[in-house]
Amino acid sequence: MSLRAEFLERQLFFLQRSGLGRAEAQARLQQVLPESATAVAAAARPEPFAEFLQAFRDELGPHFDAVELAAREFRSESVSAFQPIWRSLRGTAVYAAVITAVAALLIGFSANFAQFSSVYESFDADLPVLTVVMTAPPYRNILLWTMAGGVLSLFWVLRRLRKGAELSGREVGSLFVRLASDLGLRDFWLVLVLALVRGATRSGMSADAALPAAQRIVARWTGFARIVAAPVAAQRAALLAAQQLGTLDAELAYLIEDRWRTMPQRAVARAELFSLLVNILVGVAIGMLVIAFYLPILKLGAVVG
Repeated sequence: MSLRAEFLERQLFFLQRSGLGRAEAQARLQQVLPESATAVAAAARPEPFAEFLQAFRDELGPHFDAVELAAREFRSESVSAFQPIWRSLRGTAVYAAVITAVAALLIGFSANFAQFSSVYESFDADLPVLTVVMTAPPYRNILLWTMAGGVLSLFWVLRRLRKGAELSGREVGSLFVRLASDLGLRDFWLVLVLALVRGATRSGMSADAALPAAQRIVARWTGFARIVAAPVAAQRAALLAAQQLGTLDAELAYLIEDRWRTMPQRAVARAELFSLLVNILVGVAIGMLVIAFYLPILKLGAVVG
């Protein structure tokens, strides 16, 4: 996205946050920047989740624009919150890619073991079993393709996590649910529910009506109704009480902020544990290759002697 497009998208967002509807914000932007009418129209094009929300326009009624704006704010916060997670996983993926390249070089050197084999045969001796196994073409190919596949999988997971966090497509919803759960991000969808509830209640919708509506939206988007059923049920009584006290917006803001703060911490810890596991597996594979390559050299003296 160009800087101009990003600027227009931000201004559209700010205008909506100030209280204008989407169409009004777009008209205002086109009025001030008539030379950018095409770019404004492109920036105003609904995002995947916003398009998905259209199915709930009748149900949300006059609160629809507020809910749509809340979803946009959630997406912005989500991208920021996921930055440390992406950095951690990206570091693991890059490290694995470098190690895979080193392994490919080592495997390429295994062609030189033909001369060691001839030396051992001249003394009526056999190469060490580990060397024979590790330098055998089938094993080399399996090891190399497995490591390469693992690296590609890491980058693919990273991309899917980003798309899921950005709410950029329902086709990644169910996979993102599993990935997020594995990374300790089970509260991600609860935060989305709370954000939608906050947007709806700010526009005058009661919490009693906003909670089930937001829950249905998230359940249909993810395809997993139970992913938010229990967390929402646990928060329901407290939120209804906060509404009666007149502190609902503050309570929702606190819950959302608290989860945005703790989720990345838990996820980074999980990601670092995953990185450690990758390091161990890669280290074992490379270590066995190095040992297999050095064994013939170390035992050559004994064979010749």
